[in-house]
Amino acid sequence: MERALALCILLGVAGIVSAGYGNTGNYGSSGNMGNNGNGGNKGNTSSNCQAKQYAVEGMVSKLFLNAADANGKNSGFIIDFLELMKGASGGWFDYNLTARTDDNYGALVTDLQNKKFDIVAADFTVRSERHAVIDYLQPFLRSQIRILVNNNPSGSPTAEDGVVGDHPTWYIEDDVSVVSLLQISPNATLNDIYKQAKANNRIVDRATGVAAIVAANSPTAFIATSPGIVISNANNPNTARNSLTPDILETAYFAFALQQNQNPLRLCLNILQLTVQETGQLQTLRNQYNLN
Repeated sequence: MERALALCILLGVAGIVSAGYGNTGNYGSSGNMGNNGNGGNKGNTSSNCQAKQYAVEGMVSKLFLNAADANGKNSGFIIDFLELMKGASGGWFDYNLTARTDDNYGALVTDLQNKKFDIVAADFTVRSERHAVIDYLQPFLRSQIRILVNNNPSGSPTAEDGVVGDHPTWYIEDDVSVVSLLQISPNATLNDIYKQAKANNRIVDRATGVAAIVAANSPTAFIATSPGIVISNANNPNTARNSLTPDILETAYFAFALQQNQNPLRLCLNILQLTVQETGQLQTLRNQYNLN
């Protein structure tokens, strides 16, 4: 029964892919755009890039951007990545970041459409409906939605059996990509998981979800984003009780975004990001923040 449930969920994910959300994986190849700058031309590109302080909008989030400190300064992966891009630009790229704190990622799209900002720099998921109204840079990180289960409490199935139990207790991470996946899925099982979690106030942050799995004495599962869930689980002292199932509900890609039809700027920024990647600085930054 457990394997049948896992198969049912994965079939539902296939439906999401056909609807357009899962196709974001195609953007993984967009890194090749930057290769146009190879062969010696990359060094001359900066002369075609407009030197200015670009208006950048970000989003405070658990793994990527910290809230402003007492001096009004944000910190985190996004800031460090922007600083690496600034350093690679030879002086033409500078930025002024304004950070939202409301988790309203749709507002980031609207602000670009209304030309309030030049660039969105956030854990911003590449999606087809967004790409219809804004443009993306090459992705800087891949994320997966995974299932964390407790290991064999009171004789319940283990992670190797796939999704635990016929009717386990489900927790969901309070991340827009996770909630949206379950809420809009054409698969009835995923819809039921969302409804159960919402009705029982089990849409929670990562730390709370991991703690609930550890404390449970009955089949319990937590759907969350990876690598975040991997980090949170590793930080729990009783992590041996938990396992990630082999099921991947969705793979998404994070990328910066900008207004549509800004092709010169898009090329310049893609080459900056490619330079940071080729020199190994991006991988070092991912390692620093455990984003692998």
